[in-house]
Amino acid sequence: MFEVDHEAPSQTIVPLYIAIAPRDPRETPPTSDDAVDYLEPVSVDEASEALLELGIPAQIIDGADAGSPGWILARTLGTDEGRFLRWAPDENTAYGHYPSIGVEDVAAHLAHELNSACHVSTEPSPPTHTTQESIEGVSVNVRSGAIIGSFGSTDGPLLAATAKTAIWFAHSAGTGIVAGSDPAANLEEIVTWGSLSPIIALERQGHARRITLARWGMVLAVHEFGPLWMDVDPRSIDDYALPDEELDSADLVFDYFEPPQASADDFANHFDLTITQLSILTDILEDDNHDDPFTGILRVLGLPEEAAEVAEGWREPHDLHGADLIEPESMLTAMWHSMTTLPTENTPQARLQRAWITRPPMFYALNTLETGLIAAWTARHARRGNKLRAIAGAALIAVNIADMVTPRSWRDRRYRTPRP
Repeated sequence: MFEVDHEAPSQTIVPLYIAIAPRDPRETPPTSDDAVDYLEPVSVDEASEALLELGIPAQIIDGADAGSPGWILARTLGTDEGRFLRWAPDENTAYGHYPSIGVEDVAAHLAHELNSACHVSTEPSPPTHTTQESIEGVSVNVRSGAIIGSFGSTDGPLLAATAKTAIWFAHSAGTGIVAGSDPAANLEEIVTWGSLSPIIALERQGHARRITLARWGMVLAVHEFGPLWMDVDPRSIDDYALPDEELDSADLVFDYFEPPQASADDFANHFDLTITQLSILTDILEDDNHDDPFTGILRVLGLPEEAAEVAEGWREPHDLHGADLIEPESMLTAMWHSMTTLPTENTPQARLQRAWITRPPMFYALNTLETGLIAAWTARHARRGNKLRAIAGAALIAVNIADMVTPRSWRDRRYRTPRP
């Protein structure tokens, strides 16, 4: 007799993170025979079963594999209204297209079933005071890593101004290595700096590693090495299948958190690699358990391996040969400091810049000759009544004279900011 047209309200999908705390909060083991033994931490299997009972598709990892021993970490998707997506094909939805359950209900259920505190957040940070905080992707041990590129020897001030944070900058043989003064510094702006040559960024974060290839201001490839998050898939205990045209909440979760993977060809398009090098690079990228992938990749690409040592945490950036600590400044000031930094390259532009800074006798001779020629040219146009060209010539003469008498402490940055 009548029809009801029901349209599910729209949902804004956001990542949600679950951190299940250790059952025993003590930081040291009991020292007395009468002391209560340690309570065993929650296991991955226990936490997985609890999530399966609620039909929540997720990815889970033992905190010991992610830099947070004793914790269990899980990641999934929810809504900005504070609800987790569920796999429940037989249920009607009341809060959007996907079945869902409130965050408070999930936290209470997990705390009761696992006998441990459960923390749910939109931020990938378990509530711990250690430095091993972030649990998104590979972010578990916060370390900015190292960036390698064909930076100029005078680019340090510009890179610091771009990153808006203090950096260590070392340059050798046409290649620059950048690392944050603060291990948690965000150097993403340097990665997308707009270099015409490829830039490689390395991050060692806990048991996980990430390598990023960028060029022309764009990220071209990203590859992550472990640790492996395990899927908690409610469909594994349910034979129910959605029609092909229906969206699957479980696939949505697993696709969202799928780690980025790169191929050797992504790098070969920007580096001159032989067939043997291409094969070696392929083996490294396909090995999730490689003990030192950064060194192997940089060796294949012909880049300095010291950058891998910095990214891994085996070497502090200030130990790099010729490393300078550069504080961020305004871009205008950074440009001046870049101009007044003595270059180490042997290019025509670098030789001219060195001559302008160091002022050898030949510089003064050539500058005097240039000033005399400009003066003759200016006088000629002044006699002909060409005031505009005469004024331009007089301005150039003033600039040349001012340049010749510029104090050394102004034009040579080494005399203003000595290396720490």
